[in-house]
Formats: sequence, structure tokens, C-alpha cells
Amino acid sequence: MHSPNPYRPLLPTAHGPMPNQAQLHFRRRRWPATALPRARRIWLRLPSPPSPPCATPPRRAVKTPVFFSSRRRSSSLPPSPRSCFLPMAWIWMVLAAGAVLLWAISLGRIFSSAAPSCVPLSPQFMPPLRGDRRTRNVMLVVAHPDDESMFFAPTILFLKSKGHNIHILCMSRGNADGLGDTRKEELYHACETLKIPHEQVEVLDHPKLQDGFHEKWDHELVSELVMEHVQLWVIDMIVTFDSYGVSGHPNHRDVHYGIWQGNVEAWELASLNILRKYSGPVDIWLSSLISVSRSKQSIYTLVNSSPSRSYEAMAAHRSQWVWFRRVFVMLSSYTYINMLQKI
Repeated sequence: MHSPNPYRPLLPTAHGPMPNQAQLHFRRRRWPATALPRARRIWLRLPSPPSPPCATPPRRAVKTPVFFSSRRRSSSLPPSPRSCFLPMAWIWMVLAAGAVLLWAISLGRIFSSAAPSCVPLSPQFMPPLRGDRRTRNVMLVVAHPDDESMFFAPTILFLKSKGHNIHILCMSRGNADGLGDTRKEELYHACETLKIPHEQVEVLDHPKLQDGFHEKWDHELVSELVMEHVQLWVIDMIVTFDSYGVSGHPNHRDVHYGIWQGNVEAWELASLNILRKYSGPVDIWLSSLISVSRSKQSIYTLVNSSPSRSYEAMAAHRSQWVWFRRVFVMLSSYTYINMLQKI
């Protein structure tokens, strides 16, 4: 509350007659020009307007003494808006340069090995059989054509480099868009790039196992079909998706649960979070650290020494080779490494 002022004029409607000229002249002389707006609010008994949330209070016009230096006068001024953004710009530049450098170092680590490698180095991880013993027959079970190139290329190239026989069982033709026959032929072309013969590739077309995000596959049916091909090809080991299915596709997950019911040695491709998934070759450091620290849990990281083979295999699926899948293959860590764990 403001203290009563005997010189305060009253309004004619609510508080009496208008002030005369002498009173107004006295008001103008008593109050400075900068205080007139506030004086008018007090006369009308109005509240002060709220100030903006980020606005700074107005500065009073104070005359600076002559003996003050120019340095002190400049320090009292607010900083320039442009100078406030300079440190943030430098931070972003340093972060971008660090990311590019880390990407280059990771690529150098991948290209440094002449052949696909395994971390940690363990002779007990799928050793090749020699002499009178046959090599291992490994079956890769996927849900759609292009899964083998988009996600499992490092695993296929590693197993081929160790002399194992790779068989691919695709549970559907990928006929969600009516391109089932085309995608089946594209799978054969991709397998040629990966050095897998046609007779070791099988594409199913079961009416209850159709491609679709809203299609629910029977786990017992999947397990039955998988076991039939295990006996047909004399399979020693299976590689497939984990319970999340890398991308979360329901068909990928149904394949996992169908194989989980079997009694054959099986390995699953670990699904990564979105940061690791799109970190490209940079994820090799974290995946290798996890594999070394959890070697007793049978977790291994397979490093692809020739990522261009993954790119060529995926390019064979021409009907699926759209721009965002090209970006995915370049940025995806599944192009450079696979982290397998035993089911």
C-alpha cells in the first residue's frame, strides 16, 4: 500500500472534481519524467503490469564520472548476443571433429585384419573340424529375404572364412507388397555375392507364415519346419534372431521363439539399442569389451573385415534397395560387427 499523498489529485467520477492547473503543474515539477507512467498508475489505483519472464529490469540513466575508465564503462554493458553463441559453436565443432576421428579410428581397426575375426579369440567357438571329421553345417534361419544381408553378413563371412558350410532357411518370401517371386530371386543373387550355393538356400511359402507386421506365426509350426531342415541338411548349429528380433518385427521374434523350442545348438544375434545400432563401426569397442568381460557367458563379437561385401549383398535386393536402406547399411553396426550369444 502507498502512503496517502496530500497533493495527489482526485478523479472526478469516483473521488471528486478534476485537479486544477496549479496542482498539475506541481505534480509535473515534483516527479521526474521517467516516473510519470508509474504516477498515473498510482492515481488510477491500477496494479503494475507484469514484467516478461526473461526480461531484465530497465537501467537507470546514471551519468558516469569522467575519471572512470572506458574499461569499467564497457563492463557494465550487457554482453553481445553474438558473443554468447561463440562458445557453444566451438563445442559443437569439437564434438563433430571427435566423432569423425573416432569413426576413422574404428574403420582402421576393422580394415586392419585381413580376414574376419572373433573377439575374444577362443578356439572353443565353433572350431572347424579337420581330418576324417566333417566341417560344421550351420543353418541361418531368417524371416524374410534381405535379412541375411542386412543383419547377418559379418556372421556369414566369418563362418565361410573358417570353412563351415552355410545353409539359409528363409521362412517366407516377403510377399507383403506382392513381390514374393522377385524377392526370392534377389535372395539367390545375394547368396551368390556371399558365396553360398543355391542348393543350400531354401525359401518357404507356407500359407500360415506370410510376411506382415500384423501376421502372427505359430511357434510350433516354425519349430517343426526348422527341425525338418535340420534333419535334411544334417545341421550341427543354428544362428537366428534374439527375442527382440533386432528391429522388433513380429516375424523376427516368432522365428526366435520357434527355434527356442528345439534341441539343437543355437546362437542368437544380439539386438542393440538405437545409439549402438546406428553408430556404425564405432560399436566395435563396446561390443568387444562386453565379449571379453562376459566370456564365460558365451558372448562373441564377429568383426567383418570387408564391409563392402555387406553393401554388395544388400544391393542385390533391388526391390528393397531404397534410399533409407542405403543409409541404414552405411550407418548400421550390423554391417561391421555381429555379437552372438548362445541361446
